[in-house]
Amino acid sequence: AIINIAEPSNQQYFSQIAQALPNAPDEYRTEIEKHFSEGTTDAQDVFVKYVASGSVADGNYAGTPHFDSRTQKVKMNFASDLADPRGPATTFFHEHGHYIDFMSCSGSG
Repeated sequence: AIINIAEPSNQQYFSQIAQALPNAPDEYRTEIEKHFSEGTTDAQDVFVKYVASGSVADGNYAGTPHFDSRTQKVKMNFASDLADPRGPATTFFHEHGHYIDFMSCSGSG
């Protein structure tokens, strides 16, 4: 018999990424999962294709949030992002946009 093991759904995959975030408060994980679930299927597919678990190197970063192409990691502050007046998760998805841009290009990004 052939056993077909289903790939995890986009939301399941993202939940694994959210759970692996270093020092992220539960409230923050809930907010980014909610934000992801409200995204388009195309946007979710791209995120899942290019973003690996462990994409955030530092969730308590005191400097300017950024994606570092040398380490291929994001440094940001989860507490600041949670309180962002533009809405929680704005910085997370913005910086991961840079991550996706880099990872989706051949060569050096």
